[in-house]
Amino acid sequence: FCAPLLVSGLENPKDGSIDLFVSSDRLETWRGTLSWSVTDARGKSLSHSSQPLEIPPRESRKVRTLDLDALGRKHGFDNLLTWLKLTVDGKTESENLVLFVPPKELPLAAPRLQTEIAGAPEGFRLTLTARAPGPPGPGMPG
Repeated sequence: FCAPLLVSGLENPKDGSIDLFVSSDRLETWRGTLSWSVTDARGKSLSHSSQPLEIPPRESRKVRTLDLDALGRKHGFDNLLTWLKLTVDGKTESENLVLFVPPKELPLAAPRLQTEIAGAPEGFRLTLTARAPGPPGPGMPG
């Protein structure tokens, strides 16, 4: 695993915040966009935003703190999933997920999996679809 650009988050359950970090192993400065989307465990969008940023070379730094205390009190901290995405030149360079609780404590909905099998030139094509939850799609928000 090698990711020259990385977005990560550090949750602070005491005050309901998440510190967002961007790390770069690249040798030059890059410009990008940091996006985040907060959903509940069923995939419903609760909040989303983004910000442009300059990514200095060979550095890891805190770029923002998200205050999610009000959302956590309203929906439950065990019911918040914060999806992070770092894009550069329109390409997703890094994605991450931050939780306030261990994953086993999330009140996840039944995924309602569906499968579709179709013939393909090389054999078969299997399509697996889940109804909930999953990360927001490429366009974000969730």
